[in-house]
Amino acid sequence: MRLTKKRAGQVFAGMALIGLLLASAPATACVRSHHGGMMGAASRLPQDPVVAPSNRVTVEIRDFDFMPRDLTVSAGAEITWVNRDNAPHDATSDEGGWSSGMLKQGEQGSVLFEEPGTFEYRCSIHTDMTAKLAVRPVAAAADPPGMPGIEEG
Repeated sequence: MRLTKKRAGQVFAGMALIGLLLASAPATACVRSHHGGMMGAASRLPQDPVVAPSNRVTVEIRDFDFMPRDLTVSAGAEITWVNRDNAPHDATSDEGGWSSGMLKQGEQGSVLFEEPGTFEYRCSIHTDMTAKLAVRPVAAAADPPGMPGIEEG
């Protein structure tokens, strides 16, 4: 069978396209494995809100998500973000004012929250990675009642 010049060009272009697709498949798989299928695609699996009784709390950055994503702490708490992903991440307030700093895999950054408030934050690189931190006031310790029959003064 003899190919015309036009047909030979079409066959060559088709083979080149198949070769290109085969050569790019490993690179596509690599991007998918390192970036959750889509760069910055947070898993967004349902999570229960967490109320932490401790004044030192760790938030893991894993699978392009913050865990926990919805956290409540008391004023005076120190929050530490630890990056468990291969990609760099941070935790940065939407209103500015604080950030964990850019964290490579295995690195951590901490912020002390002394004032009550609600803070929406995200990864500044992967902006669909969002979370919320509520800082509640510390409950005032109740004054012990006076001893009956004893006057204070």
